Amino acid sequence: MWIRINHLELRGVGPLDEEQVVTALQSELRTLIAAKGAPRGWRGDQNLDRVDAAPAPGATRVTAKWLGSQVGRAIYNVRSTERR
Repeated sequence: MWIRINHLELRGVGPLDEEQVVTALQSELRTLIAAKGAPRGWRGDQNLDRVDAAPAPGATRVTAKWLGSQVGRAIYNVRSTERR
């Protein structure tokens, strides 16, 4: 299975280490796929223009690790109502 992200734009989070965000995103997707399997909605080519990862309630500072995990979960949950 291949997941390709052509462009990752982070808005409203201030300066973060992009490599740490990407590492956390990849880790979260690997963990979710290993635990729950790949969603059926992921079969074939899928294009997403935008995925929103809401900030933590009451959070005053967002870390790269937290944001990467949130984005990974958001990507996983898009079209993931059916599992194989």
